[in-house]
Amino acid sequence: MGDVRDGVRVVIAEDSVLPREGLTRLLGDRGHEVVAGAGDGEALVKAVGNIFLKPGPAPGGEDHRRVPAVLTHLGS
Repeated sequence: MGDVRDGVRVVIAEDSVLPREGLTRLLGDRGHEVVAGAGDGEALVKAVGNIFLKPGPAPGGEDHRRVPAVLTHLGS
């Protein structure tokens, strides 16, 4: 995993476009990667699901348990 000082990958959930875009720019200017933005809960669940379901290396450590738990929580 990369050093925290290198930035963090985030998903922004905000129903108003202007604050969502502002946060995206603010975080990007400070070295963080905004991987998705969502305007409502349904879009957030879909965005997070798409991020974690992309093909790639198998998750390590406890990651494989946390992702389904987060998606379940967001869907409730």
